[in-house]
Amino acid sequence: MDLKNNITTEFQTNPSNACELFQQKIQNKSMEPILLQIIQKLIKLSVSSKDNNTQIASKKTLNAFFDNLNQPSAMTCVEEILSILKNTTKWQEQLECLESIQVLLKKTTNKSSELLPEIIPVLTDLMWSTKKTIKKNATKTLKKVCKTIENKDLEPFIPALISSIANPEEVTECVHKLAATTFVQTVNKGTIALVEPLLVRGFKNKNIALTRKCAVISENISKLVENPNALEPFVSHVLPNLKRAKEEISDEECRSVCQRAYDFIESYAQKIHHENDVDFPDQVPEEVSTYCNKLIKRGGSCDDLKSILNDYVDEKELDLGILNNQSKTENEYEIDKEKLLCDVTFSLAYGSKILLNSAKLTLERGK
Repeated sequence: MDLKNNITTEFQTNPSNACELFQQKIQNKSMEPILLQIIQKLIKLSVSSKDNNTQIASKKTLNAFFDNLNQPSAMTCVEEILSILKNTTKWQEQLECLESIQVLLKKTTNKSSELLPEIIPVLTDLMWSTKKTIKKNATKTLKKVCKTIENKDLEPFIPALISSIANPEEVTECVHKLAATTFVQTVNKGTIALVEPLLVRGFKNKNIALTRKCAVISENISKLVENPNALEPFVSHVLPNLKRAKEEISDEECRSVCQRAYDFIESYAQKIHHENDVDFPDQVPEEVSTYCNKLIKRGGSCDDLKSILNDYVDEKELDLGILNNQSKTENEYEIDKEKLLCDVTFSLAYGSKILLNSAKLTLERGK
């Protein structure tokens, strides 16, 4: 990676020239994976350089890079910045990372909530920071991400859920509120990731009534998941707490509730499946292959991948069939619109019981 080495060397000897060289390559999509690995240098320079001009140039270069990213690339960039954020203890760099994520959220738009499983663990730690400006910006960033959660059942509780992350004394009240709500809308991974910290803290409280309610919430929300992969945050953190509760709680009725929730989530855990990474031709550098696979998981298009890979391999050698996932399912069929009476998707609940989730009803005249 000559370009990466050249820019890295320039950052050490002449940062201003390095920023200029970086900006010259921003428009070239094939350079995206290489440039992404250098943004840590820009973040450091933008806050720690003793030269004010270098700070300004670094900040300008960062913003120019962000402006050029499309949605899947911006989501991948957020992941990279989260990695930087986890490994720095300097509050100035933490602040720059948080502000960078806030800028990128304008690019990720309605897909931002998909980043919650990666964002919440990192921001939770920062929301406990002794530095007020870090605590404030971490909370602000999480609120921005949560605005894109498309779940009307959970929407009224989002401020309380965020607040309970920073204020453990609010956990009990928030659990009671959620337990009194009937959830009927389909739940995705972002929603699961936001609720998971509350439930884990609720279980650790070891209060029998609170544990029971956490188990009920866990089961009810899990029943609304369409893709088993969405339950990963529950499998990793809620399931072990349910296992402990069903074995150790003295109250028999509470143990049975925990057992039922455990069995349901465990059954879904066995269905979790991840697509294997695409094997790109040998001439594609490993870091470029890694970036492309991340892009695929974030919804990157064939055109995106071709633009990145065209400097390394002939288009004829690429097999991008993994992205062509729009074939019809077995249950799909042609509908005669002239005979169509009803075509709806609905959910049905009674009390805290989910009876039907995203059931589809199609009626045609004569059928």
